[in-house]
Amino acid sequence: PPASIEDDLLAAVVRAEAHLRIGRLEEALCDCEEALRADSEGAPALMVRAEVNLRMGHLAEASNDCDFVIERDPSCIMAYAVRGEARLRMGRFEEAVMDCEWALAHGRRTAAVLSVRAEAH
Repeated sequence: PPASIEDDLLAAVVRAEAHLRIGRLEEALCDCEEALRADSEGAPALMVRAEVNLRMGHLAEASNDCDFVIERDPSCIMAYAVRGEARLRMGRFEEAVMDCEWALAHGRRTAAVLSVRAEAH
């Protein structure tokens, strides 16, 4: 995409991330949708949208966004971590543990991943 479109895309993702961090989830979702209109396969926007959906309780949507990211970039540790939490909250414990184990084995040793793994066991 031309530089101006890439700049707009990056701005929308940054806004989405900021809105997510301050709890303005509806606005974060709108920002993600704006970014995804410009690049429907944009992993950064999909990851923010997955986190927003996770916080909003839209667990299947969060998991699906993570699936999409993982299909395109199997090394995206954050996608495994978010999907693990979504799967845990959906009662898919074995899959949640597998996602957390993968994230831990590849360097994502965060309190959230450890907590999800412990809860799922």
